[in-house]
Amino acid sequence: MFPLHINFESKRDSADHWVLFVCDLKAQSYFFVDSARSKESPPAHYLDKACDAVKQWTGKDIRRNWVTIKSDGPKQANDHDCGVILCICLYNYAKYYSSQAFTF
Repeated sequence: MFPLHINFESKRDSADHWVLFVCDLKAQSYFFVDSARSKESPPAHYLDKACDAVKQWTGKDIRRNWVTIKSDGPKQANDHDCGVILCICLYNYAKYYSSQAFTF
């Protein structure tokens, strides 16, 4: 699980956003929890940043032959709660995955 900080410099006012990227190395799949719900799913700049983070930490290039799973996490009601939602989702996913038997 990787919390990703995204900076939207293309907007008139620079904005920051946090998303959660969950990667299952064994199943070769991944999904994003994005409380802002971009129209593009997942947005290309999210995927680029996530793939770079996974490669840095694991040495695996997940850009090839991996499955993207659609995720419908919570939706934020304002433009500033993305970090709080990320922390709650991170806690819940960590709790779930820690109860599973898994190997790398």
